[in-house]
Amino acid sequence: MPSISNKFLKFALVGGCVFVVDYSIFYILVNLSQVPVIPARAIAFVIALLLSWFANRHFTFKDRNHKPALRQLGHFAITSSVSGLLNLGSFSLLSAYIPNTQLGLAFCFAMGVGVGMVGNWLASNLWVYRSVNH
Repeated sequence: MPSISNKFLKFALVGGCVFVVDYSIFYILVNLSQVPVIPARAIAFVIALLLSWFANRHFTFKDRNHKPALRQLGHFAITSSVSGLLNLGSFSLLSAYIPNTQLGLAFCFAMGVGVGMVGNWLASNLWVYRSVNH
């Protein structure tokens, strides 16, 4: 059975790859297809969410007995939304107290991503992809 640290590394790898896909789709839609920013972000987010759920289901947590796919996807969407709020909330809170410099904003951004990722990891590992008895 893979250790928690191996699973976390796989989870982080999936997250990093999905981030690249997410940003690439957003960039293409806005800059090459002239889609307005908000619809482009929504489209890229939905694609990234589906890709992340699928990759984690079939790569990171492939050794677990999964709940039905649509139910699990719904749980993952909830988890991703809460993690996004943790990310933005952490960023907002820190940026209110840290100087608005390039380094300060980079720090706030990284901390927000980190808080969101930890929240997403915990919810994914303990709820979304928890093994079920069949």
